[in-house]
Amino acid sequence: MSIQRELTLRATHVLVVVTGMFEESEAKQVFRDAIEAAAKHNLLKILIDCRQLLGAPGTAQRFDLSDSISRFYHQSRLHAPGKAFIRLAVVGSEPLIDRDRFGEVVARNRGVPIKVTTSIEEALQWLELDDVD
Repeated sequence: MSIQRELTLRATHVLVVVTGMFEESEAKQVFRDAIEAAAKHNLLKILIDCRQLLGAPGTAQRFDLSDSISRFYHQSRLHAPGKAFIRLAVVGSEPLIDRDRFGEVVARNRGVPIKVTTSIEEALQWLELDDVD
């Protein structure tokens, strides 16, 4: 397993801290688990902290991961009709985070409210959180 993760339920959000080396199938599972946990526990915010994750997916991997995130997101919405939308923020470092935010564009084009950034402050602001904890 290349990715290690710690998923924690907070009072207002799901926090996932991800470390190790990027691997696409494991990254998909991280997002699936986070979205499922948020939906199950009625939390509307997810912060995925990838600042300690190494590696850089290629363009095709970014597209595939973002497309998968969209499918997980919309599947969770099917089980919670009428509920508010979950917002996601992903924070990491370049080159893991693409400077053109291609993955964010793909996910947003598919209806996912997501912010991908290299700034923890920007991620917290997007989620309207005061702190990671």
